Amino acid sequence: MNNNTARFSLPGLLRAAREIKAQGSPAVFKSAVLYSYFRLFFLGLYGGGGKIVEAAGFKVKYCTVESLLYLFREIFIDQSYWFTAETPRPFIIDCGANIGMASLYFKALYPAAEILAFEPDPDAFACLGENIRLNGLSGIEIKNKALMGAAGETELYASKSGPGSLLVSVLRARADGPARKVPAAKLSEYITRPVDLLKIDIEGAETEALLELRASGRLSMVKRLIMEYHHHIDKAADSLSEILGALESSGFGYQLGGSPERPFHAGQFQNILIYSYNKTSGRISRCRNIL
Repeated sequence: MNNNTARFSLPGLLRAAREIKAQGSPAVFKSAVLYSYFRLFFLGLYGGGGKIVEAAGFKVKYCTVESLLYLFREIFIDQSYWFTAETPRPFIIDCGANIGMASLYFKALYPAAEILAFEPDPDAFACLGENIRLNGLSGIEIKNKALMGAAGETELYASKSGPGSLLVSVLRARADGPARKVPAAKLSEYITRPVDLLKIDIEGAETEALLELRASGRLSMVKRLIMEYHHHIDKAADSLSEILGALESSGFGYQLGGSPERPFHAGQFQNILIYSYNKTSGRISRCRNIL
């Protein structure tokens, strides 16, 4: 996730409306997404007393309006996690689920999908569980665990920006709030069958988690992987080559996406999206439109 949550501005709202209109999605879906975004935008602009809103046909319990709007834009408007599955019942692992917006999106894309979702933050995890219940969703299993290189316990640092923050991390440099102990697990222990999509957005722990998965030999069981690499949480650390090397040595191809701030300067933070596909079992698709 970005350091900044959504900014409430009229130009931003109009830009989102243009992006939705330009999608090749069915008109009914575009109308639902646009209507939801308008509602969420004005909820953030003027505030609201409730903690449950309607969004793209789902009931969503949220922690803060800012993080909700950011997640909705990234997932439902930008469609960062769109993919084509070869089956109507894909198996998806959602690492860093937060309140469950990506899992809801996957259910919109594939209603029969089986989803395993991990979220270590207790506040976000509570919303995740409630969102599954509110929408009567089946086929989703949730784990209140951080994904690391080893099982056990780890310290999870909260953010002073509020509960359920998108910046909660096992790295002190990523979050400015107090720490608490949470269970930690190895991702490889949960991959016992082919995975149609592995989504990883775990705020700085992605390198450790991916290297553990490769070392276990189970990365080869993943057909597609969409990962957010958090570059320069530690300004002196450069580990992108480790991730790309792990993917290449495991038979994956990839595409990279990122929008760094300009002008460039040494050590600046950057989110890099890595869209990768197993060359032996995954299918490359150029399409980015939902449904």
